[in-house]
Amino acid sequence: MELTRDFFVCMDCGRRFPDEGACKQCNEPLLDARKFEVKKACLDDDDRRKSKRQQRLMVISVAIGMVLVTALQFVLGEWGALIPGFRGPLGLIGYGIGVALGALAILGKIFPAERRFPWLSSDQLVEPSTPQHPGGDRYR
Repeated sequence: MELTRDFFVCMDCGRRFPDEGACKQCNEPLLDARKFEVKKACLDDDDRRKSKRQQRLMVISVAIGMVLVTALQFVLGEWGALIPGFRGPLGLIGYGIGVALGALAILGKIFPAERRFPWLSSDQLVEPSTPQHPGGDRYR
């Protein structure tokens, strides 16, 4: 999605505006989204939010895995020997990891990370070239 006429963006809420000033929703100053530094800051913010969401979901899914496998061990008791590898501590850890990975995949689909700046993609991030001197490279 290209920037059309809304060039100014609020870093707090992600809304875009056509004019400079302050955000009408959160009263923060607006930044010019045509600048490289602002685009990079927006993409970095989205990446940080996505990784923070992934870490939260990972902690939750590990807890789900531990609770389910421990509860299953207590419920099954001696019948747990019928499940291959379930009796030993490494088997329990393996099953816990499997349940945690499954829970992580399911939670990731149910609660996807929302981007604050969906209108911006990494292909739009083009670093400005360094200005050339009139004489070429001999002044460097």
